[in-house]
Amino acid sequence: MEDAWGAGHQKYSNGKFRGKLFGATKEITVTCDSVMRVRKDLNPIVREAQGEAVILFGAKSVTFPLFAKPHLEKIANSPTISAISLPTDIDIEGRLNILSSLKREGLLEIT
Repeated sequence: MEDAWGAGHQKYSNGKFRGKLFGATKEITVTCDSVMRVRKDLNPIVREAQGEAVILFGAKSVTFPLFAKPHLEKIANSPTISAISLPTDIDIEGRLNILSSLKREGLLEIT
């Protein structure tokens, strides 16, 4: 018998549901294997300002330490990007953090 939420939802023993709504709001984790791209409606620009690297897109700007500028430039100028394809002078956790931050801010999407 189908419940009121419809097909594709699981009902847990505590009576709560998990399914399409959960997937619609759950943030997808960026991993080393994630291939990402800049959203097609955005044209990011990377600048240096007050000793920091800034990436501008749409009406937003996100600031990173200056040493991340080459990474931001590669992101802005590549059709697709992954943590592994970014320069290796920042450890993998740092590269994943950059990509995750830019995904959360709306610049990047997973392909």
